[in-house]
Amino acid sequence: MKKVLNILIFISLFSGLAGCCPNGCFVLTGPAFEALANPIPMREQWSKMDKSDAERRLDWESCGGYQDGNFSPTQKTIDDERQLWETNESPADGRLLRKLQRCMLRKGYHYIGKCYDNEISRTLPACGAP
Repeated sequence: MKKVLNILIFISLFSGLAGCCPNGCFVLTGPAFEALANPIPMREQWSKMDKSDAERRLDWESCGGYQDGNFSPTQKTIDDERQLWETNESPADGRLLRKLQRCMLRKGYHYIGKCYDNEISRTLPACGAP
């Protein structure tokens, strides 16, 4: 009995380390792997016909985006935006993202990223929210 238990423990540990579960193993390849390994910067989801990449970079940064093309506010920026009654950082982070999107829209950019039929996308200016 002890030998069977040891074998089951070994199989469980090995399966967990090998990316497997009781329903089978999986390994990401192709487009799914590429999307996770090399995500497209958020800045690339904005387009404006008469702007070069360099101009878009400058506009992105002036709206609060990072040089690498993404958006991840600093702790100080979140703390400055956070209201006294808020119990976590999510509302402030969301407001900062919406401010960035409104800024890009005011500069004449069009959002070419994905908008989903869900509660989150319906709140984003890039997806048509006020």
